[in-house]
Amino acid sequence: MAKFAFLVSNTDATGLSSLRQEMLRLKLNFNQAYELNLDSIDRFENFTDISLSKIKELMKLSLAAPFRLELYNSNKFSSDHYCQLYAFSDDASYNSPRDENVFESIVSPSQFIPFKLIASDISALKLLGALDDVLSKLYQVVSVSDKSKQSYLEKFSKILSPTQLAKLEGQLDYKTRNSNELDSFRKEIKLMEKSIYSSGW
Repeated sequence: MAKFAFLVSNTDATGLSSLRQEMLRLKLNFNQAYELNLDSIDRFENFTDISLSKIKELMKLSLAAPFRLELYNSNKFSSDHYCQLYAFSDDASYNSPRDENVFESIVSPSQFIPFKLIASDISALKLLGALDDVLSKLYQVVSVSDKSKQSYLEKFSKILSPTQLAKLEGQLDYKTRNSNELDSFRKEIKLMEKSIYSSGW
């Protein structure tokens, strides 16, 4: 199990995030913390139980996830705001209640979104994202070959219940496809993604 968090804040006068790493210790307890980004991830001396290759996968997935899944209210922030992904050591903790924004008294507006993962959670997030991509293409009148259907059902059986697999099978067939059911199924998938990112510590 490894601990991560999204930290959301506006930019300051220099164009950097107004929520700096030195501010974290004012509200959080931890021995180690590292801001993960595409430029510096290879310099990350990994202190988590998750492999660096899996963390790189998480980095790619997390670029759009906070906004796409509405993990925070983007309307509270400027258009050029920061959403930083941090890795924390296992001892990391915070004293505020779950529903309280722990950094609001330091930087406002700001948002702290803590979550914990194991390697299989990252694989699940990757599959859920791939499934949403498949579903988004089904709004068009497209035929899915039997071979592709079988491949999709086998691939996504790792993350879907039997009931959800039956829903997917129905949507893969253009004769039984329904846009309202597609909308509902995509919302269900996004809730599954959101629950992983909203697990807290």
